[in-house]
Amino acid sequence: MDFYLVGPIFIFSYLENKLYKTGMTPLFVFLFPLTIAIILAELLDNSLNLKEYKILIFNVSLIWFSLGVLIRLFFLLFPIKQKKIDIKKFPKLFYYIQILVLIPLLITTIKAIFLLGITNIKGKARGIFAHIYILFSTFYLIPFYMNKKKFKKVYFIMTIVALLLHPKYETFLFLLPLFFYQTYKSRKIFKFKVFIISLSLILLMFIIFFLTYYLNFKINKLDYEFSDFLSFLIKHIQYYFLSPIYIGEYLLKYEKYGNPEVVVAPFLNIINWVQGDRNYIDTTLTFIDYLGIHSNVGGLIPELIYSIGKSGMYIFVTILAIYSYIVENLLLRNEIWIFTSLILKATLFLCFFSNVFSVLGYVERILGTMLITIFIIIYQIYQKSEYSKKHKKLK
Repeated sequence: MDFYLVGPIFIFSYLENKLYKTGMTPLFVFLFPLTIAIILAELLDNSLNLKEYKILIFNVSLIWFSLGVLIRLFFLLFPIKQKKIDIKKFPKLFYYIQILVLIPLLITTIKAIFLLGITNIKGKARGIFAHIYILFSTFYLIPFYMNKKKFKKVYFIMTIVALLLHPKYETFLFLLPLFFYQTYKSRKIFKFKVFIISLSLILLMFIIFFLTYYLNFKINKLDYEFSDFLSFLIKHIQYYFLSPIYIGEYLLKYEKYGNPEVVVAPFLNIINWVQGDRNYIDTTLTFIDYLGIHSNVGGLIPELIYSIGKSGMYIFVTILAIYSYIVENLLLRNEIWIFTSLILKATLFLCFFSNVFSVLGYVERILGTMLITIFIIIYQIYQKSEYSKKHKKLK
């Protein structure tokens, strides 16, 4: 059965890569991590019954591939004119945007340390500065697209130190776009260089996990032998990454048992906040015990089925596919869309873990990056028109 799951996804991804030439395509980043997680889970535990889950993944892959082809054809038949901006020749505006990323990140980190102490900071950086950082955070990647190696190294070290104090998903949303940018530059995913980069990313993520927990153990003065600590970490990583498959299988048995409002919770919570209503929708799943696993994450597809049923899930992933492929086609027309594409792909990648689209921070990043990108395009058009007017006056 694994061949019937892996085969179509590889074939669809290969054909999409030929059609789009943007490195890792939306379908690949969305479904490949989930496919690998399912295969690993089945290899390690034969008590799992994932047949229904695999059928759902195949159906979703077919929908995404079909929509990807149709939307690409649409853009080829009805081209949208855009002002092209070279990724290596950023407008000066980008440098001001960087300030709106770096300063809020440092302020929220320092504020949280001051109020809560360094041992209690993780995941508790909140307030207006935290939201400003989230909205502009994707543009934090700008220095890594430049050719100034010394500047990159300093920036990288400083960022990793800051992100170690924040939730792990912040680290993933920092590293994954960098990785996807490398595949974007190579334009191919089935390439030895991409394979090496993938292994490097996995190693780097392990190092981040290691440092996060090692520092946490040291700060909290937990006395462990290093070999015991390493054994704990490996088991924890296995548990951490594969628990969504176990809980996902469980959730598929309980269609429409969950709260349907969770699917649009970020938008409803924003409306509640504007209206002064602080009764926000809780998007966190209750912890579930299943086959020896105790977790509250089940992956996007099972969590959607648990909340809104199979029909609702198919509608949701179809809308998500349409948006993803529109962004991908806009990127092919204008490289300014690289930031929206990268943060969207990073978010799609993490969908194997949970319904990340129910979390405001993820949605803020994607929509915020998109709106800022549109603003930059309009600003560039305005600058060009102003330059043309001045040029005519001089004549």
